[in-house]
Amino acid sequence: MGEHDRLSQYAKASLILGIIGMLVWLFPFLGFPVSIVGLVLGLRSFELPGKGIPIAGIVLCVISLTFSSVNGGIGCYLGSTGQHNFMNSIIDQLTGGVPQRGMAVPAEIQTSETGRQP
Repeated sequence: MGEHDRLSQYAKASLILGIIGMLVWLFPFLGFPVSIVGLVLGLRSFELPGKGIPIAGIVLCVISLTFSSVNGGIGCYLGSTGQHNFMNSIIDQLTGGVPQRGMAVPAEIQTSETGRQP
């Protein structure tokens, strides 16, 4: 297999990973690795004479990496401020429903479970 064939396969893999990245960016733990690998393969295959497929792969990977980053950042913010329902249910299961120090607790829970007024 020649150098040109290998680079051509890298370009196709980059395009496929870019398309997959556009589908899985909603799950940052999947979107990051798929996008980064596709971006690396696209950049490595950029030496090909026809640059259409590598450019398409790179663009799709950059877009999905950006979406994954924003989605991950929003998820981290919501999780750290206690507004993320999924994270709240996991924390409740781990702590037995006892609010942890520094966590935001809704007013109706404060009055009913702790007896304190907000």
